Amino acid sequence: MRAQTRISDISETGLFIEGITPVPAGAVLKLRFTLPNGRLIEVDGRVAHSQPSIGMGIEFINLKPEDARSISALA
Repeated sequence: MRAQTRISDISETGLFIEGITPVPAGAVLKLRFTLPNGRLIEVDGRVAHSQPSIGMGIEFINLKPEDARSISALA
């Protein structure tokens, strides 16, 4: 399933996705998003926690080191 969502928090370890119908904790997702600098990130993530009508926290599984550096530079 594809969905356009909003990321409200991001770090080298994961992110929070806002959404009304988040998926259950433990689910593995394929994520694809673009950073403000234009860099495309493609990474797998595991839902660490899910809050109905709020969103879900995602832990990155296989983030590439160069992508982690790009995310770190956002701070």
